[in-house]
Amino acid sequence: MLGERLAAALGAARDGAAGIESFAHLLGSRRVGPRGVALALPEVCEGCAALVAALDSLSAAVRDGFVATDDPAAADAACAVLEHAGVDVARLTDELSRAAAGAPAGRGPGRGRGSAPAPSAASTPGSASRSRRRCAGRPGR
Repeated sequence: MLGERLAAALGAARDGAAGIESFAHLLGSRRVGPRGVALALPEVCEGCAALVAALDSLSAAVRDGFVATDDPAAADAACAVLEHAGVDVARLTDELSRAAAGAPAGRGPGRGRGSAPAPSAASTPGSASRSRRRCAGRPGR
């Protein structure tokens, strides 16, 4: 019974940590902009809250496991590490929640639908054929 409880808590903690790691990769991606991050924030906040709960369950399971071995110092040390991790994840949850609350709710003006491209020198008559020639690897005139 304890082994199953410990495995379940450990699996939930791993899932939560993987969610945070995935968000870190998302933040480092050049292809993801502010809208993508804003859309991911609520889900990451939920994952962090689940991770805090998983760390609490893991701490209880670890303490119960060490009670059986009669080693209170090891139980205290393991639970202190898990408590520290829980505090850090709770802090991260608060930061992400604040960021999600300050994120824009909808699409703003930008490069999406509803915004016309600004006229540029490239859109002058005859420039399209020059652009195609340069892109095809032939020198332009």
